[in-house]
Amino acid sequence: MIAEFLPGIVVPLRPFYGSMGVAPAPELGRVSSNPPGRHAGNMDNKELVAGSTLYIPVFAPGALFEIGDGHAAQGDGEVDQTAIETSLRGRLQLTVRKDMKLTWPRAETATDYISMASDPDLARATTMAVQEMVEFLAATRSRRSARWRSCGTRRGFALTS
Repeated sequence: MIAEFLPGIVVPLRPFYGSMGVAPAPELGRVSSNPPGRHAGNMDNKELVAGSTLYIPVFAPGALFEIGDGHAAQGDGEVDQTAIETSLRGRLQLTVRKDMKLTWPRAETATDYISMASDPDLARATTMAVQEMVEFLAATRSRRSARWRSCGTRRGFALTS
């Protein structure tokens, strides 16, 4: 699928939900829906297309899952507060994974494992996301000595805003 943005400018369409999350921890009180957090939320992660798996830590009884903000296409984050917005209908399977202990959301796509973190300080957010990937690898995929090396030699790091 493609969209003609302007004459001669064609954009491939990869629909995804920009916002998926659960209720934040009660001790945070009222939180803005704009920045994502440990509860996921407005992540605008274009890799989370149909067939992806998103893991979110749960902070409230029943989780209170929300989904919305349909995008037909977007770059890495809404850098000028826009994407090609659209209405979406989806079929989701929600599963409680009591065997997983997460600090931040994680995802799996057909080709990648994705760790996520959010902080106003970009360097801190990056450090937290790398640490999340190292912890994932330690728990599931590799020996201790290979964890950090594999983070730097694989696909790399991407930012969304």
